[in-house]
Parts: sequence; C-alpha cells; structure tokens
Amino acid sequence: MAKSPVAAAPAAAASINWLSVLNQVIAAVAGVLGPKWGSVSQPATHELYVLTETARWIEENKASMDEDTYNLLVDAHKRTLHDVLVGNELIKKAIADQAVAAAWAVILTALKSAGKFPFPI
Repeated sequence: MAKSPVAAAPAAAASINWLSVLNQVIAAVAGVLGPKWGSVSQPATHELYVLTETARWIEENKASMDEDTYNLLVDAHKRTLHDVLVGNELIKKAIADQAVAAAWAVILTALKSAGKFPFPI
C-alpha cells in the first residue's frame, strides 16, 4: 500500500472544560489547606475563579499575546491568591505557596492540553 503524499494534519487541540478545571483547582487548594480550607473557602474560591478565568482568557488570546503579558497576568493573579490565603492568620506563607503552586499546576496542565503557545509556558 502506497503512502499518501499528503501529510497527516496535526491533532486538534483539546477543548478545555474550564468549569472542570475550576473544580479541580478548588479541590487541589482545599487538599493542600486541609481543615484550614473552611476558614478561607469563600474568598479563596472567588480568587480561584478569577485565576481560572484569566487562564481561559490567556488560552483564547495566546496567538496575539507575548510572553511578558502572559507572565504579568499569571504572576499578578497568583500573588493575589497568595495574599488572600495568608490574609488568614491560620495559613502560613509556606502553606499558601504550596496551595498556589497546586492551583497553578492544574491550570498549567489545562493550558498545555490546548495546544502550543508562541512562547514557553
């Protein structure tokens, strides 16, 4: 059987279910915080929603975005989440760092599943 002279089209990027990502992000942060989650769940959930929506916007606009803009958006929203967490006296900086890292790991996995960015993420 002869090979086709037309190269196979690259697989289409996966469509991201951002509600599912948000739920996974909340679960990841709650898992890191354990029983302390209850004391920050309301403001933290809001910030996790904002972080996830920012990631959705980044994914939708990645073709026209530069790396500096990406880093500015990500860093600002991660810092805001961190500030919300450490604003509660029960949550120490190191635990907040772990929670932010867990949240971003979930989001980054989703972003990477959506196809190539014009810069490293």
